[in-house]
Amino acid sequence: MLLRRIAIKGDRGTGKTTLFQSVLAFMENISLTYQGFQTFFTDECELILQWINLAYQPVVMAQKTGKQSMKPFFHRLDEIGEILQQTSMISKIFVADEIGFLEQFSISMQRGIIKAITDAPFCIMTLKKGDYRFLKQITAMDDLILYDLDEYNQRQKEDLLQSVLGIIQTHMKKK
Repeated sequence: MLLRRIAIKGDRGTGKTTLFQSVLAFMENISLTYQGFQTFFTDECELILQWINLAYQPVVMAQKTGKQSMKPFFHRLDEIGEILQQTSMISKIFVADEIGFLEQFSISMQRGIIKAITDAPFCIMTLKKGDYRFLKQITAMDDLILYDLDEYNQRQKEDLLQSVLGIIQTHMKKK
């Protein structure tokens, strides 16, 4: 079976986003068409969803309220889900950095992410480490390979990048 989905998980600081950015740079260099999103915190502790190769404004998803707590903006999560549900991924690679905790608060966002993952011919995403029902649903998908960066040392992470790039190249040749 040809793998069409790659998920990378790990604790904070394990290199998920670094690996993800390296994969995006590789896909850019070989002119692959990809769309999706990435998330990041601002200096003001806002969690932002930035669209990748989609013509939408960034979305403030939540506000950090403590070291381990956030206030989600439910209507904005639903808005993200609606955009993903309306976006065709049939001929594009879907990319997402990072799927995690907030998606549990929006059925619309969950549906949008699942639609993007299942419609796209290939998908690469990073997942927050946690015991969330939606993450379990994603990791249980067929033709998905899951890498847990917590189990890799630095050398193995470098090798993993080459392995992931090889999977992408193999998929593109067979497409």
